[in-house]
Amino acid sequence: MSQSIMHCHKPFVTVIFFGAILIFVVGSYLAANSAVTLLRTADEWPTVQNFSWSVSDLVQGDKETMVKSPNGSRPSKDVTRQLGRGAQMTDSSSKVEPVIFLTKGSYSPKWSSTLRESIQKVLSQLDPELQVQYILQAKKYETQHSESIHQLTVALQWDFLVKFLEAVGYTQRFPDFINIGVKKSGTNALGFFISQHPLISHSIGNEVHFFDWNYEKGLDYYRSKMGFSSKFQLSFEKTPRYFVTDSAPGNILKDLGNATKFILMVRDPISRLKSDFRHERELGLRRTRSKNTRKRVATSPEAEGKMLTSLILDGRGNINSSSDVVRTSSYSVHLKIG
Repeated sequence: MSQSIMHCHKPFVTVIFFGAILIFVVGSYLAANSAVTLLRTADEWPTVQNFSWSVSDLVQGDKETMVKSPNGSRPSKDVTRQLGRGAQMTDSSSKVEPVIFLTKGSYSPKWSSTLRESIQKVLSQLDPELQVQYILQAKKYETQHSESIHQLTVALQWDFLVKFLEAVGYTQRFPDFINIGVKKSGTNALGFFISQHPLISHSIGNEVHFFDWNYEKGLDYYRSKMGFSSKFQLSFEKTPRYFVTDSAPGNILKDLGNATKFILMVRDPISRLKSDFRHERELGLRRTRSKNTRKRVATSPEAEGKMLTSLILDGRGNINSSSDVVRTSSYSVHLKIG
């Protein structure tokens, strides 16, 4: 009898399973689409004042951000589907065969070691048609110079890729909007789903960390970390640490002006704190295990609990506001209300 009931329920369970997958996919796309709509319909563009993030600045705006087609009107749904990574829109410039002249490249040695990874990521995200065009151009270069593209220095390979993409209408430009945090509040999930939208061009790296860790490398470095976008797309980057970096708002205003919009994601501060602690502890344990492969790193819930307590409380039992996990959850410290 029980076997018969289980057999009857199998089709029902299968329907529920695939139905859940369909709802998840559709919901994710609608969420990304809503985020893009929100970016375009805000009443006032943000400004940054007094080295703090202003709530009204983050949620309001007054600049027209409608993406427009070549004739000045809004693209139709069919045209919009052709934009971005899935089937990138090409204008008249993409019909012209690119002419590529390589130079020595002006890339600083302190970050050129990451160029190889950048090349691989950019190529993997190209529309299939552009990938074919790139391969044809590479073959043409190899025929003319009797030298394989892969024999070039990494800097020249990057230069070749940049020149090709510029010839077909794709450039690296500063972001139109930035997800500034907060850490462990769903920023990775939003970054993944919003980048699926054809009008969004994500940065090459998951998190750029320019205005917190790499500011001294200059704006050319920052631009080099942006994704390649057409004139129809919005450029986007995500670095949650910008929210807790005191100098970030002022430097963003100075370098990018007040036309850049921000996305700020928050979460229950206690839940965020615990998630942040677990995340950092897992990373620390992995590093310890990799360094001591023969030594098993043991821990327990009790030990982890004591460690967390020592982070959030000082010797007198008061909240330790200088602790990173506490400071990041203290939203009012970083956010200007008004």
